[in-house]
Amino acid sequence: MVALSRASQYEPALLSAVLGVNDRQPLEVIRLLGKEVGSLRGKRVAILGLAFKAGTNDVRESRAIPLAKELLRQGAIVTGYDPVAGDAFSKVVPEVAIKESMEATLEQADACIVQATWPEFSRLNRGSFPRSAVPLVIDCRRLWTSGRIPKGIRYRRVG
Repeated sequence: MVALSRASQYEPALLSAVLGVNDRQPLEVIRLLGKEVGSLRGKRVAILGLAFKAGTNDVRESRAIPLAKELLRQGAIVTGYDPVAGDAFSKVVPEVAIKESMEATLEQADACIVQATWPEFSRLNRGSFPRSAVPLVIDCRRLWTSGRIPKGIRYRRVG
């Protein structure tokens, strides 16, 4: 729509502003994560959901890409899982260790970022994080309502 508007000599200011906010969302996740855990250097961060959205292997517009790149830039150790998009994602960000299951991804995690709404992600619970005393979940997709957050998890939402 932006390109079509501009081709018609119209500057779509509101739409451009909305797209700008969307582009900054991954940085908001990083800010929130840093606020919760401090420096990201050496922290193990799991990203659940690597595709643009659940049910697809399309990573072209995935918010997980800039998120993973910024985590890596700040020195985090990043693992990822997606039921179908792992191979496609690893071609774009090969430094992320793609795991074969949600459980394997969370095994050593200090924090977890939920980036897509695959049904299995709603099964996250305290036991999903064997290494972490009080695991942190940053939810970018509003996976749970306030009353359904599993006990023993620090839970933060974005968006």
